[in-house]
Amino acid sequence: MRFLPLLSLMLVAFIACGATTYYREASPETDSLQVWFCRAAACYGSGDATGAINWFAHVAEIDPLFPGVLYNLGMAHSLAGDTLNAGACFRRQLDMQPEDDASWRALGHIAMQGRRPHDALMCYRNALLLAPDEPAGLLGAGRAAYLTGDIAQALEYLEHGHAIDAEDADIACSLGLLYRETGREEEGRVLLELAARLGSREAFEFLRQ
Repeated sequence: MRFLPLLSLMLVAFIACGATTYYREASPETDSLQVWFCRAAACYGSGDATGAINWFAHVAEIDPLFPGVLYNLGMAHSLAGDTLNAGACFRRQLDMQPEDDASWRALGHIAMQGRRPHDALMCYRNALLLAPDEPAGLLGAGRAAYLTGDIAQALEYLEHGHAIDAEDADIACSLGLLYRETGREEEGRVLLELAARLGSREAFEFLRQ
């Protein structure tokens, strides 16, 4: 499972590559770090998890405060399937930047992968405290709440997410399935048809049944 769309990762890379005064005055050392960061992002984009890990780790070893490096190192470990080291990177990022909602969401995803929905829900809630209208956080929280058995809260999160972004296929699909499960079949069908049009394979397969 990818925790962050590739476009977002490359945007972080673009910022780091193009803004030499992002967090301090430029110097030969920071210029090199930006080049290495961009190499790491390029590796990630091509699916080369090992290369991304090596370059991001190199930057983090020299300057762990370099913008985005610990988060993206965690993403690279996730790409490699190493959730243990990924989680360590996200937690370290939060130690340095407690307001980083993306790292809380990433930890939520890891907990979901590990079939720990209660832990996941706690992480998503922490993320939503920092970014209450972030669709990815609302989707994660809704799915986690459902797995804990709290259907009412799952509906609340997913309905909020759909209100924020009506074209999010994953939210539309999850909410549509939940509506059908709770007896709101027509509303569920409408959302599943929307999700299928938006590219949700899960919704498409469900509607074919």
